[in-house]
Amino acid sequence: MSKDFKSNPALNFLNSEQVKEQGTQRAEKAPEGMRLNPEYIEKYIEKRTKRVQIIMQPSLYDKAKAKAESRGTSFNDYVHSLIEADNK
Repeated sequence: MSKDFKSNPALNFLNSEQVKEQGTQRAEKAPEGMRLNPEYIEKYIEKRTKRVQIIMQPSLYDKAKAKAESRGTSFNDYVHSLIEADNK
């Protein structure tokens, strides 16, 4: 038995144009390595799925971690910002 999502009671609050628009948005497929942005500020968001492992001296890691915390961000976001700044 399959579910019928067309009889969703929430759709009673939307007009037919909104229902059509909502259906087309869900059917769209994002390019490879991207996903649709649910907030629609930008159409696509790059997936953060690439994992890397780096080897660094503990003292260097401690300095970078402390710098990230002083900025109120994570170590990962701090490293991202350094790479972005270097590529400008």
